[in-house]
Amino acid sequence: MNKNNFTSFSIKFIKLLTPLALVFITQHAEAKDYRFNTLDLTLNGSEQGGIPNALNNSGQAAGQIYVDAGTHAVLWNSKSSSIPTHLESLGGTLSGAQGLNNQGLVVGFSRTANDAFEDTRAVYWDGSHPVKNLGGLPGGNFSIANGINDHNHIVGSTNTAENFMRATYWSAP
Repeated sequence: MNKNNFTSFSIKFIKLLTPLALVFITQHAEAKDYRFNTLDLTLNGSEQGGIPNALNNSGQAAGQIYVDAGTHAVLWNSKSSSIPTHLESLGGTLSGAQGLNNQGLVVGFSRTANDAFEDTRAVYWDGSHPVKNLGGLPGGNFSIANGINDHNHIVGSTNTAENFMRATYWSAP
């Protein structure tokens, strides 16, 4: 097939597929009528925005809000209130909730009291005990938990002594 025949074939093929593609897109891109609620981002009377990162089947959302004193991990419970519950940190001013399962268990990260980037740790909140430092690899000084399933298996990453990030699995305490 020479160049002109190929071009002619290509144009005919595109003309043939375009109406089919438009029908497919139209049928699958119909606007839906979704309900939404806003989440209260106020914590101790101060807020500058926030991000929910995880949602479970009970209507809870986990994430972080930005306040004058730093970034704080929070849990929203839509059934009782949209006001966030502050999740305890390991002493630093930066923490965030990254994952949430259907039992309301939350995982994420928190800086320690040193408040340095290299003092960020993967953490676990269960709502009835103090925040749990999940630890990391020997020699590493950074870890983060990104998700938790309904079997309480936690995934995230930690760094090595050589500062390479490694995928990590924890089982909840």
